[in-house]
Amino acid sequence: MLKLAIIGNLGSDAEVRTYNGASYVTFRVAHTEKWTDRNSGEVHERTEWVSATLDGNGGGLTSYLKRGTKVFIWGDCSTRVFTSSKDGKTYAGLNVRVRQIELCGQQQGLSYDTVKEYIAQLDNETRTKLLNELPF
Repeated sequence: MLKLAIIGNLGSDAEVRTYNGASYVTFRVAHTEKWTDRNSGEVHERTEWVSATLDGNGGGLTSYLKRGTKVFIWGDCSTRVFTSSKDGKTYAGLNVRVRQIELCGQQQGLSYDTVKEYIAQLDNETRTKLLNELPF
C-alpha cells in the first residue's frame, strides 16, 4: 500500500467528471520546494505536479477548489506513463486517489501541529504509518 501526503496549490479549477455513471472530481496540485546551495549560495527551486482524483461530486467542495488554492491531500498513490500529444515524448506522472483533503486557505499555511491534529483523526494503523514517514 502506497500513501502520499501533499501540501500544494491547485494548478487549475477542479472539474467534476463522470465515467460509467460514477462521478469524480479531478485536479492537479503543484508542490514547490526551494533551497539554497551551501557552497554557491544560489537559490534553487523545483516544482512537482500531482494529478488528484476525489470520488463523488465533491459534496460542494468543488466551489472552493479553485486555481491557486492551497490544499493538504492524503491518499493512495499510483504512477502512470503517458505519451505527450504535443511532443510525442514519453513521461511518467504521479496520481493520488484522495481519501482526505483539507483547505489550507490563502494566508493560513500549514504547521506541524495542524498536520498532527489532522492525522490524529485517522485510524491507528494508518496514523502510525503516516507519522513515521513525516520528515519533521
